[in-house]
Amino acid sequence: MSKNIFEEEKRNYENIEIPEELNFRVKKAIRIGKKEIFKKRIYNVGKSVVALFIIFVASVNISATAAEAFSSIPGFKKLVELVRFNGGDDGFENAVESGLVQSINYSEEKNGIKFKLNSLSGDYKRLWVNYEIEDIDKYDVDIMVKPDYPISNQVSVAQGTFNINDNYFETTFNEFPYEITFEFKVYKKGEGGDLTSYDPISTFIVPVKLDEAFNVDIKEFEIKAEPLKLDVGTINFVKFETSKTRTVLKFKFNSNYYDSLMFLQCKIIDKDNKVYVTSSGSMNSDIQYGYMEFNGEIPFDKKELIMKFYEIYVHPKEKVKLKVDINNKTIDENPFGIEVDSIDGSYVRLRSKVVEDFSIVREIEGGISVNGGNKEGDYVYNNISIYEAKEGFEIYSVIFKDEREVKLKISE
Repeated sequence: MSKNIFEEEKRNYENIEIPEELNFRVKKAIRIGKKEIFKKRIYNVGKSVVALFIIFVASVNISATAAEAFSSIPGFKKLVELVRFNGGDDGFENAVESGLVQSINYSEEKNGIKFKLNSLSGDYKRLWVNYEIEDIDKYDVDIMVKPDYPISNQVSVAQGTFNINDNYFETTFNEFPYEITFEFKVYKKGEGGDLTSYDPISTFIVPVKLDEAFNVDIKEFEIKAEPLKLDVGTINFVKFETSKTRTVLKFKFNSNYYDSLMFLQCKIIDKDNKVYVTSSGSMNSDIQYGYMEFNGEIPFDKKELIMKFYEIYVHPKEKVKLKVDINNKTIDENPFGIEVDSIDGSYVRLRSKVVEDFSIVREIEGGISVNGGNKEGDYVYNNISIYEAKEGFEIYSVIFKDEREVKLKISE
């Protein structure tokens, strides 16, 4: 193959537009493509550990009394509406009811950009943050959240950030930070939404000391349960941590092939058949436990709970890099049943009948983009460019169908 043809295929790869909605249930507001549009790049930041968080939502119904009490805080009323519109989180509702709303009222103007950081609300696991940029439609914004943790706690820290819309974002923690720094980089957009430069025209750095009230009292309950043996590894359930805002199930995952696991479509059911749905989950091989969050406080006067889940999400310990033989329409052997479906123009369509989903990771400027597949009938499909197929591409995660019901007994 001539060098010119190879360079053309490389350019085709660089011009792929990656959808903003990642179909394996993770939403990151990252979009790259020919126009180099960055609608709002949100990066996961932890000083030494970066974790991937997946958000699931239930319902929120902030009382009129609580909403009225905080109506004077700029942007708060709209934030309540947005959390409700996006499906909600009972932890948010309980946090507001408990008065966990902090007014920041920070404003600054640089290079003609008027910026405000109004308020935040939430609890020890999650914060919803409201900011404003005048004429925001003219700009793109990078948001970084930098928790300030003691050095001694670094190995157990994980944190993620998610976009809600142009004025609100959500950030999560597995350990409460007393101080946090928000960094906003503002980029100018030109005709058609293209960035005029990759250099920000303004950067706003806002350190915030969080109110002690956010670090709520947590009660712990040990779990008595047999190890759960799955095809991907073994789960040892450890304990529940509960507060007025949310309940956390902590477990340990042991596997020869995967470093982290998450239960999908997961819920807890008590003896009165009350259902507690997942608020979020996280996974990381470098933190002590895997965990799942559930909306609201579970009353542990119920000594036995049922956990149900329908799928599991796993991340390989070692990089799984695959290549496609374009001439023979074959792919490297792999444990996920990924095969070539078709080759059309500059793209290769992959498919699998073994897994419910598989995601492909790509490096982009300033971070990575993870693109999940689309389920159609018995197969899940994902597309890559000819360039990627020949150079090799990396599987980031897979989802397996695994429907289980587990009894969790609570220690006295």
